[in-house]
Amino acid sequence: MLKTWKHARGAGAAALVAAMTMVGATAEAAEVKREPFQKAVHIPCGTGITACSARVLTIRANRRFEVRSVSCSFTVRSPGTVATMALVVESATAPMVDYLVPVQLGDDGSFRDFALNTQTLLIARAGDKLLIGANAKEDIFNINCKVAGEMVFLD
Repeated sequence: MLKTWKHARGAGAAALVAAMTMVGATAEAAEVKREPFQKAVHIPCGTGITACSARVLTIRANRRFEVRSVSCSFTVRSPGTVATMALVVESATAPMVDYLVPVQLGDDGSFRDFALNTQTLLIARAGDKLLIGANAKEDIFNINCKVAGEMVFLD
């Protein structure tokens, strides 16, 4: 059937089929096992710091980390708001970014507390670096995050 489809659709279709075949040849090694995995990170930001980030994890050889959820809490000096918060995979091929949306929990007049809990699917492969960070209009204090998902062990 594939041969018939290839002939019926012309050279463009043949090139597509060839490319699809090559993708299978360059795929990752086979999965050996999967384990639940989570990593907590504390980022000690402070006075005068409006952009704060940290490396969560560097993926070791023969592994892949499939991020499924991110939970964070942090404080910003009032009347500050969070401009951006992101989970980033620094990869040799292309960076991947998942922008996270925190909600304000409270404001005591001096500080505003924010939190987020989100589901995602972001994949970090061997050699990739997983980072998390935030930018705000005022000082950011003490970002605490938990990144969870599955660590996939490869053959």
